[in-house]
Amino acid sequence: MVAVFLFVLTLVGAWCAPNVLQDGDFEDGSPTRAWSCSCDMTLSLDSHTGSHSVKVHNRRSRSGPAQVVPVQPGHRYSFTAYIKLLNQLPGHLYHGVNIIVDVVTTTGSHHHDNMGKSPYIQLGTGWHLIGGDYLIPNDTKTFKVYIEVDQPQVNYLLDSATFEEVLPLRNFRSAADDRIEKLRKANVTIKLFGSHIDPSGLTVDLEQTYSEFIIASALHAKMIVDPNYKKYQDFFYQNFEWGVPANALKWKGTERVEGHLRYTKPFTAVDALLKHGKKVKGHNIFWDVVKNIPTWQYNKTGGELKRLMAKRIHELVGGLKGKLQHWDVNNENLHGDFYEQKLKDPNITMWMFRETHKADPAVKLFPNDYNIVKSQLSTFAYLDQATTFKKSGIPVGGIGIQSHMTPPVDIAAVKFRLDQVAKAGLPIMITELDVDTAAEQEKARIYEDLYRLYYSHPAVEGIVQWHFWSGGIRKPHAVLTEGPDVTPNAAGRIVRQLVWGDWRTNQTLPISRDHDVNIRAFKGEYKLRVKHHGKVIREEDFTLGQAGVDLTVSLSGSGAYPQVSHVLIG
Repeated sequence: MVAVFLFVLTLVGAWCAPNVLQDGDFEDGSPTRAWSCSCDMTLSLDSHTGSHSVKVHNRRSRSGPAQVVPVQPGHRYSFTAYIKLLNQLPGHLYHGVNIIVDVVTTTGSHHHDNMGKSPYIQLGTGWHLIGGDYLIPNDTKTFKVYIEVDQPQVNYLLDSATFEEVLPLRNFRSAADDRIEKLRKANVTIKLFGSHIDPSGLTVDLEQTYSEFIIASALHAKMIVDPNYKKYQDFFYQNFEWGVPANALKWKGTERVEGHLRYTKPFTAVDALLKHGKKVKGHNIFWDVVKNIPTWQYNKTGGELKRLMAKRIHELVGGLKGKLQHWDVNNENLHGDFYEQKLKDPNITMWMFRETHKADPAVKLFPNDYNIVKSQLSTFAYLDQATTFKKSGIPVGGIGIQSHMTPPVDIAAVKFRLDQVAKAGLPIMITELDVDTAAEQEKARIYEDLYRLYYSHPAVEGIVQWHFWSGGIRKPHAVLTEGPDVTPNAAGRIVRQLVWGDWRTNQTLPISRDHDVNIRAFKGEYKLRVKHHGKVIREEDFTLGQAGVDLTVSLSGSGAYPQVSHVLIG
């Protein structure tokens, strides 16, 4: 028997208000006026917001509180609520909440689907956000939403329930470009100082050497050092500023057989990336999905396994200390709980973060998961997890969101889900972006939309392209380059134009004594070259951040060329 919290959503053909639920905050005084339920519903003073929540108990069937809500077919809606467990059954580390929809069509047929999953709600951890979004089918007559708690004996409080329309995007490209102009650029002012030199023929070159926004790619640890893959290496080094060894650092990659450690290949790859001036993201320390666990761990006791986990952190994270910028700590934790179940510890992921932080306090730590923006299933569970980590003081530095896409891609839905996760107040990394389709022009269009969306979003600090070349990968249609010469396809050409053309500042600027030069430039690291009639007379490096910079070029001396005594960067 599965406990059910039921909504009945029917069509009325009218536009929906921001929240179309009646008494969603349970402040009306009697929940039975707006809600019906095959259970007992009583008001509780223990509330998430306002003065009351509703206590759901003595549930006698799958049905729970129900309400008729107006919706429109063809429109997308979002449901959210806060839940707090009142009991937890023996033998359970947590209880799962699934939001199931039952769509009744105009022909009378039923279609069941999942609107959202929150798999790890624990007793004694307070209020938890649950939710999901759903596109109402065009032939919908009645739409029911069930929130299932996996055992009917589990009682809970419910509060702050909303059901809202997800508004479509309008003027997506121009709006994204406006955000890019505001978010990704800052002001540069260049002033000429000194009156002894005639500044005619004086120019300043701005060359952007590094982008503040992270442009990365997953790569093969072997290929990046093997001389037989020089064209692969050349493309990577010319088009990406960060590298992510895709498989070689995973536990299966470093210790497929117990005790047979294989760190040489990934560590050599990391050193090669650093030698070429690239930054490195580590992927991953642990992977909670059972099929991706080294099989020799299956029969370990909890105590044995935890000692091995501590040893891995010491060897792997400690061995690369100071070399990596990011670590994915526990991969796909919302979709697997091998370590939680094996160790009988529902908070083992928090332990992983704390121990990794001890091993390398300077590296930024991320969870990493899927079905966060691709589908509606895990968006709100991920937001809830990130919020819980922050409140618990876990050293989480950002949120990793995979983006393995297949057409069609609803860019409005992706943006909505991204906006929800951003409410955690943590930086977001798009950690595994690919678009898997053989339709070249469609793939290029989707890549362009996704890069533009992610680059323009204020919470996103970078994108990891999940492999760029068709050679030796599982999804050869998802890549940006193909063939033995690593030739960019249509998607590769548009991504390169965006990243290295449209979103890069490289300019030559004339400068005079009478007028300052003021420009907006993309944030990042720069080399400033002062030239006189094309001859470089001074070089300086500077970093352009949110506050902008004032560059003062002071001219002094005499002779054929002016002398630059200093460049002040403020």
